[in-house]
Amino acid sequence: MKAGSNYNWVKLKNFNDKEVTKYEKKPYSSKFTPLSIVPVLRFDTYKRANQYSFFEAIKPGLYFFSNEALNRFSIFGGASINSQSERDLFLTFEYNNGFPFFKDFFTKQVKFQPKFTLGGYNVTRNSTVNIGFPTDTIADDITYDLLSFDFSMAFNIINNNHLVDAGYIFSQYDYDLMHLQYRAAEFLSDLP
Repeated sequence: MKAGSNYNWVKLKNFNDKEVTKYEKKPYSSKFTPLSIVPVLRFDTYKRANQYSFFEAIKPGLYFFSNEALNRFSIFGGASINSQSERDLFLTFEYNNGFPFFKDFFTKQVKFQPKFTLGGYNVTRNSTVNIGFPTDTIADDITYDLLSFDFSMAFNIINNNHLVDAGYIFSQYDYDLMHLQYRAAEFLSDLP
């Protein structure tokens, strides 16, 4: 072995491939990559340039992910938040190991091997809105909130070049007017 070399070249040169070690057969067990965590710094400019400051647009966060060695399972998610408490959250789980039950029938006999995906998302945004009334216009803070879940099943049809993706998405979109509720309560309390 020479200095600076990590290999025993003499041993490799004299290797006899007719005397290969016999290894014991074992069923495969899932091996995952370590959970990777990646810091993220986003510059989120969804508002008009005159409606946010530079520091309000900075949104730090973390992404994380892990995969099974044969890509049969994976998880990917992230979270970001800015100084205005606007958040971006997501989590996606993929299962790419055939049909989860009746595996012998679906996977081996019918050759039906779908990939299932389950995802969840939550996004909030804050803004100021002018609300017009017959006698006045009121500027109010408003928070938009999107909550969404999706489930899909993708599978090949006819051959490997034709992929069908069927799924269901549930989305709930809400908003909250911050001060209008208090002003309405004050107005109603002033009535005789």
